[in-house]
Amino acid sequence: MEKIKILDKRTASVLGVFLICIIASLVFEKVFVVKGVDVANIRWSYNKLTGTLRFETTRKSNGKMYDYGSGCDEYNQDAPWWKYKETCKHVAFGTGITHIGWSTCENFGKLTSVSFSEDLQEIGYSAFSRCRLLETLRCPRKLRLIGVASFDESGLVNVELNEGLKEIDAWAFNETEIEEILIPQSVEKIEKGAFGNCEYLKKITLPKGINYLGTGVFYESYGIEKIRIESKKITEVEKDAFKEINPEVVVEVPKEKYDEYKEMLYTHGIPETAKVVAY
Repeated sequence: MEKIKILDKRTASVLGVFLICIIASLVFEKVFVVKGVDVANIRWSYNKLTGTLRFETTRKSNGKMYDYGSGCDEYNQDAPWWKYKETCKHVAFGTGITHIGWSTCENFGKLTSVSFSEDLQEIGYSAFSRCRLLETLRCPRKLRLIGVASFDESGLVNVELNEGLKEIDAWAFNETEIEEILIPQSVEKIEKGAFGNCEYLKKITLPKGINYLGTGVFYESYGIEKIRIESKKITEVEKDAFKEINPEVVVEVPKEKYDEYKEMLYTHGIPETAKVVAY
């Protein structure tokens, strides 16, 4: 009988602790975690203690986040999580999210880290612009598009782009602190001002897949000392594509494309004092 009583006391004690834990968890979630589902049926939650914002798909979602601030339809409104932009430090995008919407984390002043779903294919307009404490970007393997001004005026220093990426859109990395970047062979288009005002960028290689360059791709990135062009199929170059860069920049081009590319460079804004050399 004494053993049974001892066991009963132990069982009651364990159950008591268990109930306390459950109650504490429920209280914690109610007090410190804010949740919601937005117009695109994306579930979001924000932990006030850790400053972590999470996004997840629901059964009703197609994986594409809403483009807030686009003015496209009657749902045009502020994102419900924007009220936490002054305190959010971490953002995580869950499985199934394929498109990060416009201005999702624009001007999140304390954001230091972002983790992406491996399903992600597109980063939308101004999604992380002016996130000045965000220093590192590692792109998931299925990403195809880095959208207009996605990381404009952010604090990016270290960037790892994925093989499979197709397009770097206008002003995507404008006015960042990138020092060096490896553009994957899969990239075909680099749009207007994509690497403009990158004062710390020293050298860059345009890989074999590139066929299009927009206006002022490296606009006012005066620190660039060398540009190496590996692509032999650049067929479309916008006016002033190489305008306002280091007057002493050295551009390396394939020897079989030397005459063609030299003319293209000097007629599309490269300084007369720059050097074009064959390799």
